[in-house]
Amino acid sequence: MAPHFGCILSVLGVPIHFEVPMYSQNKSFQHRMAEVETRKREAASKHAKVLYKKRPDGLLVPVVLKEARRIPWLHLAFVIVCLIGLKGFIYAYFGTDVLNVRVTGLSQGNWSDQVFAFVLQPDAISLRVAEWTSAVLPSGVAAPVAG
Repeated sequence: MAPHFGCILSVLGVPIHFEVPMYSQNKSFQHRMAEVETRKREAASKHAKVLYKKRPDGLLVPVVLKEARRIPWLHLAFVIVCLIGLKGFIYAYFGTDVLNVRVTGLSQGNWSDQVFAFVLQPDAISLRVAEWTSAVLPSGVAAPVAG
């Protein structure tokens, strides 16, 4: 039987007694104690929800419950606005007549071509962005937008 090392640890004011076998090296013990200290610091926040978990060696360790991940609405809105702007730029650069011919050709292809045809169909927002973009593009590049 290996000798044991006893210790009393205070976690948030509650004394906790645990024993660690001496055959575990000091590095492992120090690593575990550093983990406990880190969790104590996280648990000290007034907004943290804490749950105490008992480890196999008998030590009660505070576990901070993480908040559920939220949907990044702002990032999604930014990506959608950028994609609508890109679609409007494509309509301004190539023109609606050329793209309508391409969309009808794509709509008769395989499933991936049909998905791209659905995405490239003209809509009111993209045509409005195409009008604004055609005003910025040099006169020889932009094709007139029929709207």
